[in-house]
Amino acid sequence: MQIVEQPWARVRERVPVPDRATRVQLEALDDLEFSELLRSHLLPPNGDRDRWHALWAVLSDHPDLAHRTLQVLGQFLSVTEELLGQFGLDPAVKRRARRFATHCRDARNRLEAAMADEDEEAGET
Repeated sequence: MQIVEQPWARVRERVPVPDRATRVQLEALDDLEFSELLRSHLLPPNGDRDRWHALWAVLSDHPDLAHRTLQVLGQFLSVTEELLGQFGLDPAVKRRARRFATHCRDARNRLEAAMADEDEEAGET
């Protein structure tokens, strides 16, 4: 799976979330587009958060998308942790990479919690 090179680098222009993100729209994204979208939206934006919440709801509601999301987050973490293991890393890059890894872990935890909630709700019906 192809992901963004140097995913820890600052996002200069966020990839916009569609007005009403759907499973079909998200599944149609190629791997690089999908990873760019996730990277742009690990954290909610300042201001209107409705689209961000809707995006993450679609990702958690559909098992194939949730799995794809977890794969991308895992790859983000893998390449970032590899970078952090390098000797003589620029301190600013190290700080940015550490923050990015934290954001990835938080996104993964949020997604896994939402998936668990979905499973519990499905078991109750």
